[in-house]
Amino acid sequence: MMLALAADPCASAMTQTAMNQCAGASHARADAAMNRQWQVAYARAKRGGAAYAATVLAAQRAWLKFRDAECKAEGDKYQGGSMQPLAVQNCLASVTEARTRQLQIVASEQ
Repeated sequence: MMLALAADPCASAMTQTAMNQCAGASHARADAAMNRQWQVAYARAKRGGAAYAATVLAAQRAWLKFRDAECKAEGDKYQGGSMQPLAVQNCLASVTEARTRQLQIVASEQ
């Protein structure tokens, strides 16, 4: 484990650019995990009937709009500063990870 941490350039990121890139990579991983979980949850929702699947799809679309607005607001605290991209990407990763957990519950309820 220590070797893995030492090999991870994000574990020791010191510049704002490096931190921004690492936060972006974290968001990309979280987004990929959520998309995989979405496929499972939506497939199971479809088994619950067309109306239920439509509601789950509408909820996901609304959640995506919420996520984007929430994280834009988080970043706007640092409007124009070098911290803005970091704040946005950290927010996107965190909120997306939480949504993945929600989708796991949706998938398990079917």
